[in-house]
Amino acid sequence: MRGGGIRVLQVDSIYAKYGRVQALNGVSLQLKEKSIVALLGANGAGKSTILKTITGLLKPYQGTVSFLGERIDRLAAERIVTKGIVMVPEGRQIFPESTVMENLLLGSYTRKDRAQVKQDMEYVFSLYPILAEKTRNLAGTLSGGQQQMLAIGRGLMAKPRLLLLDEPSMGLAPIVVQEIFRIIKEINHNGTTILLVEQNARMALAISDYAYVLETGRVSCEGTPDILQKNEEVLKSYLGG
Repeated sequence: MRGGGIRVLQVDSIYAKYGRVQALNGVSLQLKEKSIVALLGANGAGKSTILKTITGLLKPYQGTVSFLGERIDRLAAERIVTKGIVMVPEGRQIFPESTVMENLLLGSYTRKDRAQVKQDMEYVFSLYPILAEKTRNLAGTLSGGQQQMLAIGRGLMAKPRLLLLDEPSMGLAPIVVQEIFRIIKEINHNGTTILLVEQNARMALAISDYAYVLETGRVSCEGTPDILQKNEEVLKSYLGG
């Protein structure tokens, strides 16, 4: 796996439920520093549930989640954010009645280094120049692609050590998806570790260093993109082979 030797995230044999519905069945995975790791699988496989468990929105009843060597699976979600884990949720979930600038500033609400916040705002604008042109526009007036850019930009304003992206290409035109993935790769090259949940398996594998395939709450296979692209089940189920 590309990336430094530091293990940023370690998920060990987690089990989780929604009420009586079993959602995760002994899932284990890890991310090393500065890598992109993809989570692939059909709807209902448990991909988003893993993200919710990592961020503290869902508590596992068995297993552990550790971030930079510290166990975090019993911490409140707001504490986990301050540790440096930020999720860009499925469906963007921006604040449509607030301006672009207000949405971005909301991303930095946990931070106290205000001078650095301004510098990070410039970084977001360098990634997404269109947002710099629309700082006073209401977020709800943006196109779908621009809203996704804003959602990612808001996540970056929290200065994450680990960025979780949940279906960033959902509902977007192919040309916009290519731009979103180009920027995700650039964010990673600038030092941010990324865990990517994505239905577009081909695009996800193209930018990832490693990937896990989930089926019914379990990891069914894992490996580098080269290995998974030769796996008959992956080819058949996710790559149209």
